[in-house]
Amino acid sequence: MYLIIIRHGKAHQHAPDGSDDARELKSRGRHQARWLGGQLAGAEFCPTRLISSPVTRALQTAECINESLELDLVVDPRLSTRCGASDVVDLIGEHRDAAALATVGHNPTCETLVATLLRGPAAHADPHRTGEAFVLRVDGGGCELITTLRADD
Repeated sequence: MYLIIIRHGKAHQHAPDGSDDARELKSRGRHQARWLGGQLAGAEFCPTRLISSPVTRALQTAECINESLELDLVVDPRLSTRCGASDVVDLIGEHRDAAALATVGHNPTCETLVATLLRGPAAHADPHRTGEAFVLRVDGGGCELITTLRADD
């Protein structure tokens, strides 16, 4: 299976109501997400399932990506800012039948998840920038990084 781990696009620092969960994407974040959607739609690893955090900036990212994919978008709280990499591993396990699964979430969970899958639980996490996707191939023998995708700023 292909696993595409996406960090939400560039978001505003503050929300009108002051809550972190309500922060919306900047126009740059929408551009990043639409670009990613176009790249994923034409790829060998085109997602067959798309799951997003319910947090506004991640959900908006997923919706922009999905403009190109036209999938049934699933929202799962295990991708929210309140959950960790082990929660996402459980989520991935539940969707292991997907040929290509894309998740949209947050740091530090995205960074930790990629590092753990590629190098083990004690691995140091590499930066996972906003609007960036790590494309992995996961099989019974392990996990390998295929590519990273991010729109040029």
